[in-house]
Amino acid sequence: MASIKLYLDTRRPRKDGACPLKLSVSHKGSFQISIGVNLLPEQWKNNRVVMPDNLSKQKSLDRYIENRLSSANNILYDLRTLGRLASMTDRELRRALDANSTIIPEATPALFKNHFERFAGRKSNPRVRELYGITRKKISEVSDWDTLQFVNMNLAWLREFEAHLAKTCKVNSRAIHLRNIRAIFNDAIDEEVIDQNTYPFRKFKIKKEATAKRSLSVDDLRTIRDYPCEPHMEKYRDMFMLIFYLIGINTVDLFQLREIRDGRIEYRRSKTGRL
Repeated sequence: MASIKLYLDTRRPRKDGACPLKLSVSHKGSFQISIGVNLLPEQWKNNRVVMPDNLSKQKSLDRYIENRLSSANNILYDLRTLGRLASMTDRELRRALDANSTIIPEATPALFKNHFERFAGRKSNPRVRELYGITRKKISEVSDWDTLQFVNMNLAWLREFEAHLAKTCKVNSRAIHLRNIRAIFNDAIDEEVIDQNTYPFRKFKIKKEATAKRSLSVDDLRTIRDYPCEPHMEKYRDMFMLIFYLIGINTVDLFQLREIRDGRIEYRRSKTGRL
């Protein structure tokens, strides 16, 4: 007989120690469904939220969790009454329960800046961190950075932000900032900071355009290769030709090369980590 109970999943806590609260469903097998609430272990006692320092938030969360559990149990009851539950697979039951998921109550809003700073701070490449810093500046031009919530960044917000970027940025530059925002949304969903219903990019397409071809002709390359430049410029000319001979190797990867093995250069791209 199918049943549902609340379960605080402490196996993989977030960096702040909070753990996702889930519906644990037993049917033919068992599975869990996140309900978009994260709590510290000491904040969850006897199936109730415990926040003595914030009773308003405690009551709001308790009400939301109770409604979420009640709605799920109502779905089970309806499916059982209609005679459909017994023949359903776990996957089909999960879909039926997921369809009833709701957005996290406004009493516990997730601030965009908090996850933005955590996500960007994990980037080891200084240039990538710099680009995220520029994205933050652009967002601050249209919204209050300190109070901006994920739930505020809906489809209308993305269109407004894109229109603002269009005043100073070309298509591909706009795409960089929009992809940065999308990456933070995806990571926040993966870490269960926000619910999937908050994701605004399903109906928003990030535009990009092909750049003009700037390849040189064979004659141009020969002119550069054989050009009688001054002695102090020869190494730069030769470096340019080496990049060409190595099929357009990135300069960062070229400068990090340390050895040649059996007549071959092998390296991992610093940007992607691919061999």
